[in-house]
Amino acid sequence: GDAAAAPDLFQWLSREVRELMPREVPVLETPPTALAFSRDFVAANRPCVVLGAVDHWPARELWTASYLSAALGDTPISVNVTPTGLGDALLSTEGVDLRYRERAGASGASSSSRDDANDHSSKKRDDNDGDPNAPREKPPLVFVQPEARRIPFREFQALAREDAQKARSKPKTHLSSGLEPRQIPYVSAQDDSFASEFSKRVGGDLGADAFSGLEWARDAFGSAPDAVNVWCGVSDAVTSFHRDHYENVYVVLRGSKTFTLLPPCDAWRMAPLEAPAARFEYDAVSDDVVDDARGKLSTECFSERKEKKRVCRVVVETPVTNVSWPSATPESLRRDGGPKPFVVTVNAGETLYLPAMWYHHVEQNECPSRERVFDAQEDDSDDSDEYTIAVNFWHDMRFDDRFATARFLETASERASARREETDESPRRVF
Repeated sequence: GDAAAAPDLFQWLSREVRELMPREVPVLETPPTALAFSRDFVAANRPCVVLGAVDHWPARELWTASYLSAALGDTPISVNVTPTGLGDALLSTEGVDLRYRERAGASGASSSSRDDANDHSSKKRDDNDGDPNAPREKPPLVFVQPEARRIPFREFQALAREDAQKARSKPKTHLSSGLEPRQIPYVSAQDDSFASEFSKRVGGDLGADAFSGLEWARDAFGSAPDAVNVWCGVSDAVTSFHRDHYENVYVVLRGSKTFTLLPPCDAWRMAPLEAPAARFEYDAVSDDVVDDARGKLSTECFSERKEKKRVCRVVVETPVTNVSWPSATPESLRRDGGPKPFVVTVNAGETLYLPAMWYHHVEQNECPSRERVFDAQEDDSDDSDEYTIAVNFWHDMRFDDRFATARFLETASERASARREETDESPRRVF
């Protein structure tokens, strides 16, 4: 249509871009050449799924839960744990035990997302830098990060099995439910975790080298990946909408993952909200232990108590740091008037090329009950489907005019939204 006649230029742009793209994510039956991949997908800024690229990897057959347990055993790995399945996401604080605590030294980056990989995590300091225990108004939302644990691989597996059993009876336990919170584990550190935590024991399982079968991507990008990350997640572990400054080659080895994708022109659909940065924090307390006025746990007769209940609170460190993060969900996209997102399920043995700056939301799919072995009686004979396993390769993006355009569209849509709200008496949409 005519842009001059469009009532909303952002929606017009999204529809116009869709007219120039395939309706679905293309599936390539065989790996492309570097030239074809560069021409048809990287230069065109379009995702694709590639079949057959990693069929020769030993990990395709070997990486079952029982094999990884034997191979990794007590090897310490980074695991992110949440009661909701969402880490690095906006969270309603209604009914949540929220505490303020003075930051101990310099604050580090999130263990599950890197600041330089996502420009939505723009941070602003709160003007209130006083006493962390001073009375504060409870914010309606926080941007919450997971509790980061360093535990043996076997302990991650035990957490996954334990949570699956709990999920059967209480599948949607929320922090405000009064029930003991779930511990949903997700191996999702994005710090080259394959090299630092996995390669010593199972490095050869990806072929002769970490690029075996993916040379077409390496040659098209012109460099080796900046990071190779391992992902192990149960079905309730979800990644909220965000975008990365990396060309992403994502290989699923076990199970399947569903990606909901939006091109950079759909920045207006993200509906970012600003909220204080926070993190989940678990603790085990006796049922009758009461917090004191300063929010610290009482230790009265702690060593003598046998019955302990696990609790999870949300901690905001002071000085408060505000983060702008997308409030969009796959459900909200059906109501915002924009075109349908690209939804693609990547199965075991398949490789997704996810272009830099594309927005994406990721879910692990529930394994059929006949494939799951979370029963109390352990059975290592066929436990490969306890969780989805994947490896992704991050290649540096080229920072050119497309990067500048994407930043412009994001900022322009946010300003337009703010101006509409100034004249609109209707309440602001919250996810």
